[in-house]
Amino acid sequence: MNFFRKLKLIDKIIIIGTLTGFIFIIGFVWSIKRTNRDYYLPAHFEGWVTVVHDVPSAPPLKVKEGALQVEVPENGIVYTSTSLEQGWGRNQFFRKSDTGWTQLPNKAEVNGEVATYMHRHEFYHFAHYELLDTLAVGVDTIMFDGARLIKYAEDDRVYNPGRKTIETFYFTQNPKVVTFNPPTNSHDLSDKPYREEYNR
Repeated sequence: MNFFRKLKLIDKIIIIGTLTGFIFIIGFVWSIKRTNRDYYLPAHFEGWVTVVHDVPSAPPLKVKEGALQVEVPENGIVYTSTSLEQGWGRNQFFRKSDTGWTQLPNKAEVNGEVATYMHRHEFYHFAHYELLDTLAVGVDTIMFDGARLIKYAEDDRVYNPGRKTIETFYFTQNPKVVTFNPPTNSHDLSDKPYREEYNR
C-alpha cells in the first residue's frame, strides 16, 4: 500500500486503468460462456446434424456433469425444447461402438494439416416466411421462437425473425482438414415453413 502511495498520479492512473480493463475482459469472456455439449452419434455416421431448439413439445436435452447431452439419431435431426445457447464452450463427440461409446478427439492431423470431425458449425433462425401466405388478414401470430408474423393485407406484411434456434454442422466418419467443404445440407430448415412435423 505504501508502494502505491509513493507512485506518481500518472502511474496510479495507468495501474488502475489496466486492472479495470483486465476485470472487464474477464467479465465479458465469462458472460459469453455457454453450457458445454456432448454429442452422441450412431456408428459409422457421416452427414449433416441439425438440432432444432425451443420446440415446445419436444423433450429437453439431458444434462450430465454440467454438459448438455445431444443424442443424434440416424437421420441427423434432433428436436428439443432446450434453448440454443451461443458463445464459447467445450464440445465432445462420442460414437456408438460394439463396446459402448467411444470418445473422439476434437482435433487430429492429416498430411501435416489440422483436421477435425465437425465442419461448418453454424447457428441461424427458423424461417416462417411461407406461413404469411396462409395467415388471414389482421392475424398477429407469435411463433415458438418468438418470431412475429402479421398480414395487414396481401401486399402489406410484417415478419420479425425470432431467436436463433437452429444449430447445424457436418460430421465426418474420419477427420478431415479444416478446409474441407461439405456437401449441401440435405435437411436445411432455414427456408422451410413451420409445420407440425417439426413440433414433436
